[in-house]
Amino acid sequence: MSVANDSFANTFLRLGANSYLGYWDYVEVKNDQAIVRKLLLPLVQEKQLLHQAYEAVRTSGLFGVETLQFIKLFSRRGMIRYHNGELT
Repeated sequence: MSVANDSFANTFLRLGANSYLGYWDYVEVKNDQAIVRKLLLPLVQEKQLLHQAYEAVRTSGLFGVETLQFIKLFSRRGMIRYHNGELT
C-alpha cells in the first residue's frame, strides 16, 4: 500500500487504526512478500511490538525496504511518520 498519497493511510487511521505501514514508492510483489513475512512473523511468534519489528525490517537489507514507511497515530490529534528510521 502506498503512502505517497496520504489519503489511504488517513482512511485507516480515521477508522480506528493507530498505526499504518506502507510504501512511499513502488515495490515488487516478491519484495513486498519478503518484507511482510519479516515483519509479521516476529509480531506473532515472538510477540514483538510493532516498532521493534519495523526496525528489524528496516535494517534487514531486503530489497524495497528503503521505501517502507511507518505512521503511528497518537491521541487522535497528531501522527509521527518514520522513514528510514528518521522522523519526518
